[in-house]
Amino acid sequence: MLAYYNLPVDIHYGSNKLKKALSSDKAIAINYGRLAVAIKERLSEFDVASDLGEISINPPPLRHKLEGGNRWAVSVSKNYRLVFEGEGSDPSQITSITIVDICDYH
Repeated sequence: MLAYYNLPVDIHYGSNKLKKALSSDKAIAINYGRLAVAIKERLSEFDVASDLGEISINPPPLRHKLEGGNRWAVSVSKNYRLVFEGEGSDPSQITSITIVDICDYH
């Protein structure tokens, strides 16, 4: 019997600095302090989802599309968001993202 496995969302990084900051649990803790646990949770959700549509629109992670372009975000804390780009407007068709920032945009 042939088993079918969905591949996880393919994650890219907007910069080498961001890639390095998110490369390990230790790096995340050093770079993001109290936000580290939530950031690791959001990243693990991408690891088990086969497309963006599988990331919940309810908090957490509260996936939502940002105005203009192909930018999306998931909540890390009350104010902080993990911001990423994904091609297309239908979340169920987005299987590859580029993380561009983790920021307080409020």
